Amino acid sequence: MIEFLKKKGFLLFIFIPINIVFILLGNVKTESDILIPNKINLVASNIKLDEVYESAGSFNMVSVFTRTGTAMQNYLAQKEVYTDHYVFGASQSLLTVEERNLRGKISYNIGIINSIIYAFETADKEIDYYLDGFIVINIDKTINEQLKIGDIIQQVDGKTITNQTEFFDELYEKDTIELTLADRTITMERAENGYFGFSINPNYIIENTEVKVTIAEVNAQGGSGGLIQTLSLYDSLTEKDYTGGLKIVGTGTIDFEGRVGPIGGVKQKVLAADKDDADIFFVPEENYQDALEMHQYLNSKVKLVKVGTFVETVEYLENYGESND
Repeated sequence: MIEFLKKKGFLLFIFIPINIVFILLGNVKTESDILIPNKINLVASNIKLDEVYESAGSFNMVSVFTRTGTAMQNYLAQKEVYTDHYVFGASQSLLTVEERNLRGKISYNIGIINSIIYAFETADKEIDYYLDGFIVINIDKTINEQLKIGDIIQQVDGKTITNQTEFFDELYEKDTIELTLADRTITMERAENGYFGFSINPNYIIENTEVKVTIAEVNAQGGSGGLIQTLSLYDSLTEKDYTGGLKIVGTGTIDFEGRVGPIGGVKQKVLAADKDDADIFFVPEENYQDALEMHQYLNSKVKLVKVGTFVETVEYLENYGESND
């Protein structure tokens, strides 16, 4: 009996620490995110116009589900072809969950505003808007704790800035700057790494549009819907049906010059587009190679198209329609 208890005690001595390790690996969150395929959604369900030209097909956004992973989940994510594992950098890891969520929401709102303005102007529809400073969309807390995500910068060294290029020109070769915000004024010094430790975007306010726009309240983050949102709005504002009866999916940011910018989670987005039987998937040039790898792995029938500008995208749809008439 004594020998049995000794053996049992030895086994407990071995297995309890092992169980504790597995519990920690499976439950303790790490400084990283796991990207998981999500689904596609109609752009028109998020951005609605009062008066539209009807289309036979549809434009769809595609999203990725993001969650902070445990050590075990991160390990499994690296082994799984359908997921990606993103490790936070030094500055990213210092942001709170609330700050990261706010950054994502601001980026989403910027993408919506950019899409509306660019689509209306390209379609020759009236739209009135103005620049209300520059909104802080990211901060590096390792070198800057004065600014907060969501702050609105009104002036740099007492000067009102009219565009993003001018903003960065004002910072060029300066070691100290004074920023006038909506609620305070701060002085910042350039860090040893050469940066001031923040990122900004123009904060445009739309006052009036020729066609009324209604933006739905959704739980979404990031600006990756910029391109496809702009396409959907442009298609609805113009008489020509650019969909050609197809289910069109796209990803990529959009700026005021109509340039399509890179995004994250492109492999997971290809999977979502394939799963929902999309006909065409537009992807930014910078993300094309990763998208192509997943596309080939799936042996997908979705037409994968890389684009660099909004104009290229519209021209592709025009030529596609003509070649299939």
